[in-house]
Amino acid sequence: MDTLYEKAAAAAETVIDAARQMEAEIFKTYNIKVKVILFASSKNKDFLSILDDHDEEIYRGTLSDNPDKLRNSLERQAGFEKVMKSN
Repeated sequence: MDTLYEKAAAAAETVIDAARQMEAEIFKTYNIKVKVILFASSKNKDFLSILDDHDEEIYRGTLSDNPDKLRNSLERQAGFEKVMKSN
Protein backbone atom coordinates (compact mmCIF):
# COMPACT_ATOMS: atom_id res chain seq x y z
CA MET A 1 0.00 0.00 0.00
CA ASP A 2 2.87 2.38 0.75
CA THR A 3 4.16 2.03 -2.82
CA LEU A 4 0.74 2.87 -4.24
CA TYR A 5 0.50 5.86 -1.95
CA GLU A 6 3.92 7.06 -3.13
CA LYS A 7 2.86 6.63 -6.77
CA ALA A 8 -0.32 8.62 -6.15
CA ALA A 9 1.65 11.36 -4.38
CA ALA A 10 4.11 11.56 -7.29
CA ALA A 11 1.23 11.73 -9.77
CA ALA A 12 -0.39 14.50 -7.73
CA GLU A 13 2.85 16.49 -7.84
CA THR A 14 2.92 16.09 -11.63
CA VAL A 15 -0.67 17.36 -11.90
CA ILE A 16 0.07 20.32 -9.60
CA ASP A 17 3.10 21.19 -11.73
CA ALA A 18 1.01 20.99 -14.91
CA ALA A 19 -1.64 23.28 -13.40
CA ARG A 20 1.02 25.83 -12.42
CA GLN A 21 2.51 25.70 -15.90
CA MET A 22 -0.93 26.26 -17.43
CA GLU A 23 -1.48 29.27 -15.14
CA ALA A 24 1.87 30.75 -16.16
CA GLU A 25 1.23 30.16 -19.87
CA ILE A 26 -2.26 31.68 -19.67
CA PHE A 27 -0.86 34.76 -17.93
CA LYS A 28 1.93 35.07 -20.49
CA THR A 29 -0.43 34.66 -23.45
CA TYR A 30 -3.58 36.48 -22.28
CA ASN A 31 -2.28 38.66 -19.42
CA ILE A 32 -4.92 37.37 -17.01
CA LYS A 33 -4.39 35.72 -13.64
CA VAL A 34 -6.24 32.45 -13.26
CA LYS A 35 -6.39 29.39 -11.06
CA VAL A 36 -6.33 26.04 -12.81
CA ILE A 37 -8.05 23.02 -11.28
CA LEU A 38 -7.22 19.63 -12.76
CA PHE A 39 -8.99 16.53 -11.53
CA ALA A 40 -8.74 12.88 -12.53
CA SER A 41 -10.60 9.86 -11.20
CA SER A 42 -10.22 6.11 -11.39
CA LYS A 43 -13.24 6.01 -13.70
CA ASN A 44 -11.16 7.46 -16.54
CA LYS A 45 -12.73 10.86 -16.10
CA ASP A 46 -10.79 14.08 -16.16
CA PHE A 47 -11.92 17.59 -15.44
CA LEU A 48 -10.46 21.03 -16.09
CA SER A 49 -11.75 24.21 -14.52
CA ILE A 50 -10.32 27.70 -14.91
CA LEU A 51 -11.17 30.35 -12.32
CA ASP A 52 -10.49 34.07 -12.56
CA ASP A 53 -8.76 35.93 -9.73
CA HIS A 54 -12.18 36.37 -8.04
CA ASP A 55 -12.77 32.59 -8.06
CA GLU A 56 -15.46 32.90 -10.75
CA GLU A 57 -15.41 30.02 -13.19
CA ILE A 58 -14.55 31.11 -16.72
CA TYR A 59 -14.12 27.62 -18.22
CA ARG A 60 -15.18 24.08 -17.41
CA GLY A 61 -14.44 21.07 -19.53
CA THR A 62 -12.29 18.01 -19.94
CA LEU A 63 -8.77 17.58 -21.21
CA SER A 64 -10.15 15.86 -24.30
CA ASP A 65 -12.34 18.84 -25.28
CA ASN A 66 -11.47 20.86 -28.34
CA PRO A 67 -8.79 23.39 -27.22
CA ASP A 68 -10.66 26.11 -29.15
CA LYS A 69 -13.33 26.11 -26.42
CA LEU A 70 -10.71 26.97 -23.82
CA ARG A 71 -9.01 29.48 -26.09
CA ASN A 72 -12.32 31.27 -26.78
CA SER A 73 -13.12 31.47 -23.06
CA LEU A 74 -9.69 32.90 -22.28
CA GLU A 75 -9.88 35.44 -25.10
CA ARG A 76 -13.32 36.53 -23.92
CA GLN A 77 -12.05 36.89 -20.33
CA ALA A 78 -8.97 38.82 -21.45
CA GLY A 79 -11.20 41.24 -23.39
CA PHE A 80 -13.53 41.62 -20.42
CA GLU A 81 -10.66 42.36 -18.04
CA LYS A 82 -9.16 44.86 -20.48
CA VAL A 83 -12.48 46.75 -20.61
CA MET A 84 -12.84 46.63 -16.81
CA LYS A 85 -9.32 48.02 -16.30
CA SER A 86 -9.94 50.88 -18.72
CA ASN A 87 -13.08 52.06 -16.87
